[in-house]
Amino acid sequence: MAHRKFLFAFARSRLHRSREDAEDLAQFVMLKAWEHRAAFRPGSNMKAWLFTILRNGHFSQMRRLGVHNPISATIGNEEGDSVVHDMAVPGNQEDAADLRDILEAFSKLPLHQIDSLLLIARGHSYEKIADNVCCAVGTVKSRVARARKTLRKACG
Repeated sequence: MAHRKFLFAFARSRLHRSREDAEDLAQFVMLKAWEHRAAFRPGSNMKAWLFTILRNGHFSQMRRLGVHNPISATIGNEEGDSVVHDMAVPGNQEDAADLRDILEAFSKLPLHQIDSLLLIARGHSYEKIADNVCCAVGTVKSRVARARKTLRKACG
């Protein structure tokens, strides 16, 4: 349960625009993890394991909905379908590989770095974050800097 907040924040900021959908996905991850808790190897990275469930759950949900590429997803009417189809851009496998690398690197960051990085990405000030987590502004800045450096290094 300690990782639920992080799972929700990631689902909300990266996968779903709807708060409810992000909450549903985070809840799905927790249920799936509980159902398959025997598959978790003690001593391994719990956060990475949960992120794998999150990613796979999201992809499964998109497949069930028939959304293979968010850009080419249908709007639901013939006119909208042709507009979206005309706007579609061919996929690039390198983008998928890059995203996989970023998600993997992201899942390995310490939770305090992830929280700080996500809050900065959402437009919060360093001062506001520092007040909320009861630490110095410099601490928040170094957490964000370390997270960015780790992600850059992991992604080349």
